[in-house]
Order: sequence, then structure tokens, then C-alpha cells
Amino acid sequence: PREAPPVTIVLGESQNYVAMLEAADHAIVVKSPVHRAPKLSRRSGVTHTVNTGPQGWSEGLRRVLESIDCEEVTHG
Repeated sequence: PREAPPVTIVLGESQNYVAMLEAADHAIVVKSPVHRAPKLSRRSGVTHTVNTGPQGWSEGLRRVLESIDCEEVTHG
């Protein structure tokens, strides 16, 4: 069977994450209580969280994993 290509997911909350967020298949912008959301040039494949900190990371990952076919990604 043909192996599914890897899927990249990047989480970040400030401008220093922009390059990684732009390069990832799925970019998760975690809301920060102290920084403005990083500005990305891309529009598709971007998820913005409502929650901050660990709750935001959990929220973002959950939303992205629910949106992709995890069975296909893990089992080809």
C-alpha cells in the first residue's frame, strides 16, 4: 500500500512563529494575552483559537485533528 505523505501542524502565538506557520500544512494561531496575532499571508489552512495558553493549544489541535481524516493520515 502507498504511504500517506506526512502532515505538518504548527502552533504559534507571536510573530517569531510566522515562517513555520506559513510553511505548515495546518497553521494554528493560538490567542495570546500579551501579543497581537501574527500576520500571515496565507488564508487557507489557518485556525485561530479563542482560548489562550495550554487551553488554546488544546483547542487548536483538537479542531485541526477533527478536520483532517486521521485514519487516512495514520494508516495510509
